[in-house]
Amino acid sequence: MGAGLRSRGIQECISRRSPPRRRRSYGYSLQHDPVGHRVTRGWSYGEAVTDPRTGEIIKGQVTWAVCAPPDYKIAEALLAPYLDGKPIPPEMEQMVLARTRQLAAHEVGHTLGLMHNFAASSIGFGASVMDYPHPWITLDASASPHSTKLPSGNRAWDKAVIRYGYSEFAPEADEAKSLDALLRKNEADGLRYITDEDARPIGGAHPYAHLWDNGPDAPAELERILAVRKAALARFGANTIRPGEPMVQLEETLVPLYLLHRYQTEAAAKLIGGLDYRYAIRGTARQPLPCSLRTSSAGR
Repeated sequence: MGAGLRSRGIQECISRRSPPRRRRSYGYSLQHDPVGHRVTRGWSYGEAVTDPRTGEIIKGQVTWAVCAPPDYKIAEALLAPYLDGKPIPPEMEQMVLARTRQLAAHEVGHTLGLMHNFAASSIGFGASVMDYPHPWITLDASASPHSTKLPSGNRAWDKAVIRYGYSEFAPEADEAKSLDALLRKNEADGLRYITDEDARPIGGAHPYAHLWDNGPDAPAELERILAVRKAALARFGANTIRPGEPMVQLEETLVPLYLLHRYQTEAAAKLIGGLDYRYAIRGTARQPLPCSLRTSSAGR
């Protein structure tokens, strides 16, 4: 989001600073976007307080839950890293740090007014930090999992929505027409936007709105992630837990690996009989998916 804001001419838009040592509970400085940490499992939140008269965001607040343990557990199950005499692969720490960066950007995005875009993965890898990305796992030459990271990309959707929300137009410009032109450009560029109400329900029909999936081709990514899962399960064993830990810990480590394909399966299933639509104005219509796309998904 910082790059998007800077492209709008808004400099020094996002930075990290320690809060003042003393701060009254009133007269809140609009420059502060506080981040609170908690060590229990649960959701992280990014919220914006708006002026009800104008809609202007006057304060942001982030509550940040610890995300490292679950991600580290996934990396342990995939990489089986605890081999005698060998160092722990750096990919494990890198995966956790990447998730932390993504989560921070995601919650700050909420404080700037950005909503979830669960269709961003259909645009391309890393199209938005406002999606929920699944770890990107690859196989090495010996068909063993060797890389766990998060998708990175050009953040095309984030830049577009910041452009719409924070652009400043010349006094003589027609703001309504300028904003409409931005929306039309987004449509022409294929920047889909589908949020929670149409993505989270188990009966949701939109074929491109998914949580914790990767890539614009859901069936192809499902086949790929099933191959990764098969390879990781084939070598799953004692090397997935630290020396000295109870063997029963294997059960907890196995679960995220065994269900590795869960969300991608849901994404592929929505292509069967799905309904492709947009949030639009009067004059547009919802259209069923082409028969060829439904058949292709069912065949896979």
